[in-house]
Amino acid sequence: HTHTHTDIRTCRELIGYVTSGGQSLMSGTGSAIGCMSAASFVIALQNQMDILTKDFGLSPLINPNLRAMWVLVWFRKPSSRTYHPGWVCLNLNTTPFGLL
Repeated sequence: HTHTHTDIRTCRELIGYVTSGGQSLMSGTGSAIGCMSAASFVIALQNQMDILTKDFGLSPLINPNLRAMWVLVWFRKPSSRTYHPGWVCLNLNTTPFGLL
């Protein structure tokens, strides 16, 4: 029996999609472009700040510029149950994909 991505049950809520990605041989890291709702980003950011302040005793990082904030999220392929950590930030360009 072959599994399709609809057969996979996940333990995390879907908050966005990666639309393209790749590996940088120069820096040894991957990078990707995707879309995520702003509401999901803010909720994930709040959860992250709660953990840092309550569990680790760090002072809250107050930065009104959401573009400067990075949030830890978990990625996976639709056909996989394996999650990988990744960092996301907002890109609030008014033109699509930063094109002029």
